[in-house]
Amino acid sequence: MMTLETPAVSLLDVLLSVSTEMEAPDFTLDSAFQGQTCLVAVNETDLTATLFGLLDSTKRNARKHQHYSAYVNATGETVTLTLSEATAGVQWSLQFPELHP
Repeated sequence: MMTLETPAVSLLDVLLSVSTEMEAPDFTLDSAFQGQTCLVAVNETDLTATLFGLLDSTKRNARKHQHYSAYVNATGETVTLTLSEATAGVQWSLQFPELHP
């Protein structure tokens, strides 16, 4: 039997890293976190590429001066990342099983 282990990755850390790279004058993204931990079992490179793609697509389709909010919520069982805009509502959401250190 072969067991593959995926290291725990902080969804919040990856979000902050990617959103820093996405800085643009007409694209504003604030983030908030609720919970004890936001550790998920996922390949960090894949997660970074996915978040970068989703945020880039959102940025390209955004109207000027739209303000987005990214919210990470860790419930103890799942970690959910939701991107919303004040007038348009939820744009997309990702959910992962939460890991506990």
